[in-house]
Amino acid sequence: LQAESLFSDSTLVLDKLAAVFLRMGEVDEALKRVERQAEIEKDNIRPYLNLSTLAQLAEDWNIAWVAANALVEKAPEYWESHYHLGSVLDVLDQTDEAKTAYRKAIELAPEEWRPLNNLAYLLNDQQTPGSWSEAERLLEKAIELAPEDEPLPHYNLALSLVNLGKETEALKQCLKILDF
Repeated sequence: LQAESLFSDSTLVLDKLAAVFLRMGEVDEALKRVERQAEIEKDNIRPYLNLSTLAQLAEDWNIAWVAANALVEKAPEYWESHYHLGSVLDVLDQTDEAKTAYRKAIELAPEEWRPLNNLAYLLNDQQTPGSWSEAERLLEKAIELAPEDEPLPHYNLALSLVNLGKETEALKQCLKILDF
């Protein structure tokens, strides 16, 4: 904290302090440092990316909303901008807007598994066979792209398969989860 008082406008110090506070479990303190960093580095997207992430961890949806929108405004070509916006919109129960944001993230980075997984999760809740089939297709792709030890797309695929009446295939996905 002495470094912070000596170098109050140093984004490097603020970034490092945010990381330290986060490791200590002090999300609110980390959030304050990242907010300050975003004030100083208005044209840099990294503070907004960090701010969106930390605000979501702190469940401060107002800050998360502002940061996610700033990300999309500053870097519309960056898939994580749309991914973060989708995450915030999902929590705020703006499902159609969240799906649109995830679809844009997928369009920008088809090799990323997380937006595929999150979009499929939302589609699973729609209670229509067409949505469940699309979720199944997206999750099969997400599983191909995800790290081998990532259980989440397998779990979501099992839900899609149950919805589609494919219980045997769903059970196979559940058994894969047990291997993690």
